[in-house]
Amino acid sequence: MKPIIAAAMAAALFAAAPLGAHETADWIRLGNYRGSDNLLCCGADDCAVVAPGEIRRLPDAWLHVPTGTTLHDSQPGAYASRDEKMWRCVRGGRLRCVFTGAGT
Repeated sequence: MKPIIAAAMAAALFAAAPLGAHETADWIRLGNYRGSDNLLCCGADDCAVVAPGEIRRLPDAWLHVPTGTTLHDSQPGAYASRDEKMWRCVRGGRLRCVFTGAGT
């Protein structure tokens, strides 16, 4: 009986393991947010909390430093964050959406 309990506990722990950065961005995926090309901002592993220095504010745009791509204020894709953290969605080597938090 103990091996069965141990196996059940191991399966439960595996199922409860951290789901990764994308799973915490489910509010973006479920919110139907879209970029300038009208495609959803969030696909598998596209969105994450912004790392320090990853996004830079320009006078009229957001620059994603690692890819060198910008999202202009006149384009769809800049939204307010629901959790006050700054998020970015990058797909195909370009910044698709940015979600700004408090103080950004």
